[in-house]
Amino acid sequence: MTFSGWIWSDLGELALASLLGGGAIIKAGVTIQGLTTAAAIWCSAAIGMAAGARMPIHALALTALALLALVAFEPLESVLTRRRDLRRIVVDATSGLELVDRLRALLPSLGLRLQSVGVKQQMDAGRIRVTITVNYPEDVSPVTLLSELERLPGVLDVELE
Repeated sequence: MTFSGWIWSDLGELALASLLGGGAIIKAGVTIQGLTTAAAIWCSAAIGMAAGARMPIHALALTALALLALVAFEPLESVLTRRRDLRRIVVDATSGLELVDRLRALLPSLGLRLQSVGVKQQMDAGRIRVTITVNYPEDVSPVTLLSELERLPGVLDVELE
């Protein structure tokens, strides 16, 4: 196999690693998960190409660098993603726009930080739909959150995405 044959073979492997990495990325609600897994797939493809090209020193160095990154940055990743774990809450109610003020007052007491609010009013049905995006820490119980929101006057339905 010539040098150009190696390049085409490696590009095919890189394309396959890209497809696998892209499949590992998942949109869950408002957040995106699987970026670390996708990066690890790319790293393993690079390590495999270095080993296949008879560059064992490079393969070992890439392996050590990838392991160091995965182990050293894992605590940092958990801190960053915990703070930015966004969730969407959809509240259907019969009451008017005062529901938005009630939600703004209630959410901080439950440990949630409001990011955005969207309101859609259905005049003919006398209903309102409030869509809220919040920072959602791991320690907040979904059961507690849903029960507190359902207690608000006029609330018909609550969804946590």
